[in-house]
Amino acid sequence: MREKVLIVENFPILSFAVEQVLSTSESVSVVGVASDFDSSVELARQYRPDVVLQELCLPTPPQGLALCRAMKDLPCSPRVVVFTTDNTPRTVADSVAVGVDSFVHKSVPPGKLLEALERCTEGRRTWWLGDDYGDDDASAAAPEELGARMTDREKEILSLLVQRYTNDEIARELRLARQTVKNYVSSVLGKVGVPNRRHLFTRPG
Repeated sequence: MREKVLIVENFPILSFAVEQVLSTSESVSVVGVASDFDSSVELARQYRPDVVLQELCLPTPPQGLALCRAMKDLPCSPRVVVFTTDNTPRTVADSVAVGVDSFVHKSVPPGKLLEALERCTEGRRTWWLGDDYGDDDASAAAPEELGARMTDREKEILSLLVQRYTNDEIARELRLARQTVKNYVSSVLGKVGVPNRRHLFTRPG
């Protein structure tokens, strides 16, 4: 049986394109398409999707994050896959805090999006943050994010942190010394703007 997917995207041409990509899968089936908070929740209650694939900018990230939280609060809560162009460190951290299951940047090829959804239906998380993750234009960044540019290694570390890897697990995964990992984690958390990893998983007020 195919897993039911609800698409939430505020640009019709993009939701159409995503629906076409998902139509090639034998493991997922689109049961609805929504473009805003209210219609998304209504369709989720009606169809009880297994996975919600959603944009965060509806039209702003706070509204998208609120929708993620609302989906997770439903009686039969679906898995939530964020599919967005907003990949600032703060947005990634906030996405983790509201309980999203996977985060996929819109720069990925169609096959990668499909793979992420199929992995999600199997209970496996995916964090594809985009090649430009952490490289925000300073003119567009909030003051606390101006120093948040990350190296490729730091991007790897954060992608594992948001999957709740411990320092020892990160060290084994990346074949690094534990102290090296500890130093990287400290740097990454500073650039994200939180004092410790626990704050990555604290829901924003």
